Amino acid sequence: DLWAREHGKTTIITQGETIRQILNNPEERVGIFSYSRPAALSILRGIKQILEGSSLLKTCFPDILYQEPRTEAEKWSETDGLIVKRKGFYKEATLEAWGLVEGMPTCKHFSGRVYDDVVTADLVNSPDVMAKLKDSFDMSQNLRTIDGWHKVIGTTYHHEDLLVNLRNKVTADAKPVY
Repeated sequence: DLWAREHGKTTIITQGETIRQILNNPEERVGIFSYSRPAALSILRGIKQILEGSSLLKTCFPDILYQEPRTEAEKWSETDGLIVKRKGFYKEATLEAWGLVEGMPTCKHFSGRVYDDVVTADLVNSPDVMAKLKDSFDMSQNLRTIDGWHKVIGTTYHHEDLLVNLRNKVTADAKPVY
């Protein structure tokens, strides 16, 4: 999804849709990726606040959400990730935040990956940084499970940035509809 700035893509897609997916399947292990880890952590922080503060969600999903996650959950921190009530045992938390170029994890396999704000206005001024970003995105594909999914959300800033390349690839790979 490529939307203009200030149109709510992080709130609607990254936060809202990720919460929906976790509530539909608490076995999900979602990695949120931004250019840098601090940027991804700020997105995770928003989800954490919703899951901690929404009595409606806690009431509707008591089999998934903890009433007091800070004390009841196995993990409940921005840096280590959030774990909801789930049956499986995984090395990944239910939700984790990572940097694509600065702070990408190793030895993780996420059932879902959400890429949000991986391209910023200041990054497109350097061809070397844009090339590194594309390489890092390609390497991050190794952080998925076999049947894993991913979403890419952002704003394009340059005619050759990562998001434009991904859009062009999806368009080129699309099968014509007759």
